[in-house]
Amino acid sequence: MPTQVDIKSLEGAIPWLEGLKQYVQDHLIMQTGAMSLTKNQGDLYFGGVDSAQLVYNKHNRYVDTVIASYRDIAHALDAAVKATESIVKNYKDAEHNNTLNVQAVEKAFNEGSQGGSGTGTSTTAVTSPAQDGSF
Repeated sequence: MPTQVDIKSLEGAIPWLEGLKQYVQDHLIMQTGAMSLTKNQGDLYFGGVDSAQLVYNKHNRYVDTVIASYRDIAHALDAAVKATESIVKNYKDAEHNNTLNVQAVEKAFNEGSQGGSGTGTSTTAVTSPAQDGSF
């Protein structure tokens, strides 16, 4: 069974991937970044704890790690957008080239059959370079 490609679905995936990437960048990264604590906030929230500075520094490292993960996700989504666009373009180019090839073959058969030979084909002489090395 030949492989079938639903090119419309692939084309539809591009804006979806772009929208998801935009959401990660505009919302998840920004909102997670707002969770970072300053020294004053750390003192306010954890001031009674003996190791308050260590706790809020660890919190900030976790926040930074999550943001880095979201950035990696956004980068991967961007790569997926570009790859999907390339697949769609290459598929359409291949389909276009196949259509042109079919048209060229049909034209050749039509011209050959109208040439009066009755066979529907035409022959072309192929010359090779001279034996003495001249072209």
